[in-house]
Amino acid sequence: MSNATKRKKKRTAKRASSALAPPSPPQHPTVAGKGRLRQVGARILDSAVDSALDNIWPIVGGFIWSALVTITVALILYFKTGKASWLYPVLKYGLAFAAGWLTLLMFLVALVLLGLRRRRRKEKRKSESYFSAEKGPIDYRAELKPTIRNFQAVTTDLGREMARGGRSSGRIAKQMTLVAFSPVWTRRIASLGSRSLHKHAEKLERLSRRLDATGTAVLDNSKGNLHWAPTASQGNRDQLIAVKESLVVADNSLAENIANLENYRDKAVAIKVQGASQDLHGAVNHLVAVVESNIRVLKQMKLGTVEVFDLLDKKLRS
Repeated sequence: MSNATKRKKKRTAKRASSALAPPSPPQHPTVAGKGRLRQVGARILDSAVDSALDNIWPIVGGFIWSALVTITVALILYFKTGKASWLYPVLKYGLAFAAGWLTLLMFLVALVLLGLRRRRRKEKRKSESYFSAEKGPIDYRAELKPTIRNFQAVTTDLGREMARGGRSSGRIAKQMTLVAFSPVWTRRIASLGSRSLHKHAEKLERLSRRLDATGTAVLDNSKGNLHWAPTASQGNRDQLIAVKESLVVADNSLAENIANLENYRDKAVAIKVQGASQDLHGAVNHLVAVVESNIRVLKQMKLGTVEVFDLLDKKLRS
C-alpha cells in the first residue's frame, strides 16, 4: 500500500469521527454578550488601575496646586475688593470645585490601592514558585525554644483538663450516691454527668491535636539543630552533654505523662466496669478513646526521642 493511500484513509477516518462527534451545544446570545461585557469591563478596570499607578503623583500634585490656586485667588479678591460681600455666593462654587477634585482623588486612591493589592498578589505567587521547604540552622535555632514552650504549654493544659475531669467524675459519683434510693434520680444524675464528660472529652480531643502538632515540631527542630551542630571534636562536647542531660529530663517527663494518662484511662474504664447507665457508658467510651489517642501521640514522640539520642551520640563520638 502506497503512502498516498494511507494518508487518504487517515483523512477519511478523521472526517468520519468528526461527523460522528456530537455537536457542541449552541451558546445563548445573552450569555455570550455578558461574557464579552465582563471582558471589556475587566480590561477597562485594568487600564484604569495601571494609569492610576503610573500617574498618581502628578494627579495628587495637580489637585493640591488647584486647591492652592483657588484659595489664593479667593483671598486676593476678598482683600482687594474691600471685603466685598458679593464674593460669598461664589465661594460655594469654589467649594464644589474642590469637592469634585477631592472625589476624583479618592477614586484614584481606591484604584491605586487595588493596583498595589494586585501587585502584591503577583509578587507573592512569583515568590511561592521559588519556595523552599528545606530549613537551615538559623531556622532551627530560632524555632526550637518557641516550639518547646508551646509543647510545655499544651502538656500543662492537658494536666489541668485531666484534673478538672477527675473532679467532675468525683462530683458525679457523690451525687449518684446521695440519690441511690431513687433509680430515676440516679439515672438523671448519670445523664447530666455524661454531658459533662462528653465536653471534657471534646476538650481533650482538641488538646490532642495540638499535642501532636507541637510534639512533631519539637522533634523536627531538635533533629535539625543537632544535624547542624558542631561535633565534640570541634570543641562542642560540653554543650552536647548539656543537651543530652536536658533530653534525659524530657524523656523522663514523657514517660511520666504517659503513665498518668494510662492511669487516668484505667480509672475511666473502672466507671464502666462498675456499671452505671447507658449515657454514662457512652461518655466513658468517648473519654477513653480520646485519652488513648493522647497516649499514642506521646508514645510516638518517645520513639522519636530515640532517634534524637542516636544523633546526639554520633555527634559526641565524632
